[in-house]
Parts: sequence; structure tokens; C-alpha cells
Amino acid sequence: MRKIGSVCIISQVQVLFILVNFIVSCAPYRTPVQSDPLMAKEQIIMLGFPNIATTSAVKAKTTRLENGCLQIKVQLVKEAFDSAFVEIKVVFLDQDGFHIEETNWQPVHLETDVITQVEYTSLSTKAMDFRMIIRRPK
Repeated sequence: MRKIGSVCIISQVQVLFILVNFIVSCAPYRTPVQSDPLMAKEQIIMLGFPNIATTSAVKAKTTRLENGCLQIKVQLVKEAFDSAFVEIKVVFLDQDGFHIEETNWQPVHLETDVITQVEYTSLSTKAMDFRMIIRRPK
């Protein structure tokens, strides 16, 4: 920057630097990648939570029992704030992804920073997959 009298003259390099910084700072916002793969593929769905990051699924395992029924075990953790009750419903799906059966809403208490394991077993031997829906109690 040169000063001629009381007027400052900005060099072309300084103008270019200012324009590049302006353009880069106005870049579009990128949405973060979903860190929980079970929620990303919509196997576990959270309803009515203002911040889904506070409750998440740690692990899920499906097992075929000797009688042919599908058993699922899911570990959940509440990562922030106070402990809370949630309601869980599981929908069992056939090989084509169609609804076969569902459980009733069941209350589950989640402690803060404690892994809680829940288990559900299908009645039908045709169950191949599941969707777990978690909501706040009504």
C-alpha cells in the first residue's frame, strides 16, 4: 500500500488477496456426514428429538433363532443432559422390505453415558430386517 498525500492506494496483489478471501469465506455450507451408520441407513429412526446427537445407537446385532424367528439386540446411549424415558417400537420386514409385524410402544429408561441394551424377537419366521423407531413418551 502506497500513501500519496492523505489517500492510500491498494496494490493489485492486495485487491486480489481480499477478493480471494471474500469468495472462500462465502462458500456454501456443507452438511456433516451422519456418523451413526444405523441411523444413516434408517434402520433406527428418531422421532421428535430436537437434537438427535444426544441419543444414538452404539451397536445392533440380528440373530436367527432355532425356531426361525429374528432376534435383534440394539445398544443405545444417551450422551448428554439428564437421563430420560423413551418409547421404542420395532417393525419387522420381510425379504422385500414389506411390513410383517410390529411391537407395541415400550418405555425404556436411558441413563446419561450408560449403554442400554434392548432385545426384540419377531413372531414370524419370515422376518429378514427391522426398523426401530424411538420417540419421546406421549
